[in-house]
Amino acid sequence: MKLLHIMPYSPVPPTFASTLQMYHLLKHMAKYHKVTVLTFGTPEDRHDFQKDFNGKLKATHFVRQPIARRYRPLRQSYFLWTYQSFFYIFADSKKMQTIINHFLDKDSYDIIHTEFAQMGFYDFQIYALNVLDTHNIEFEILQQMSQRVKSPIRKLHYQHKYKNFIAEEIEAYKKQNAIFTNTQRDKDIITKHVPDIPKFLVHNNVDTSYFSPIDEPVESYSMVFNAMIVYLPNSDGILCFFDDIYPLFL
Repeated sequence: MKLLHIMPYSPVPPTFASTLQMYHLLKHMAKYHKVTVLTFGTPEDRHDFQKDFNGKLKATHFVRQPIARRYRPLRQSYFLWTYQSFFYIFADSKKMQTIINHFLDKDSYDIIHTEFAQMGFYDFQIYALNVLDTHNIEFEILQQMSQRVKSPIRKLHYQHKYKNFIAEEIEAYKKQNAIFTNTQRDKDIITKHVPDIPKFLVHNNVDTSYFSPIDEPVESYSMVFNAMIVYLPNSDGILCFFDDIYPLFL
């Protein structure tokens, strides 16, 4: 089959959870199908990506990141005054839509596979199956954070983000022919909002063709936490572990 794989950033190097998921999925798809990749990134990102996937893909195209992604102080102040969510603004790019239109005009695809709901906002006016891999339910995470934080300012901040994003994320779901989720809980929540779209549970897992057991002694009472700590749910999760769970082992 011919696939168009659209991502918000390059999965190379695969150093945290979402890049690992995208990286190994792309490797698997490229092994059996003709895959074209479209993503945001820098020339350096493109170089690293092509070095890793050289000759394995039909085509690749990197688009410069939207301005709100490149200038942190600008985006932080802008988010406070806009009705749009920061996830939407991070992915909003006329250049990206132009490139999408170009690919769809010059070729036909069986599946358009999109990573993250914010990339599902784009217009795919073509007879192809639109498949969205959600990774997370962002509005649900923002709602949880608004309930969890103690600071009134941060609470208001997350409530504002939640209200902005929920309508956008649900609208992205409605554009799909199928939706992938990582957990049964995510699947159940999305079903409440878009009950008629097929959903498939795809657990986070390990590519056994890449990872394999080694004959080395295991360090007792050890744990590896593989995640991007700057992503708030991950940092909140590890703090919760150290505050509430780790003391139970002491």
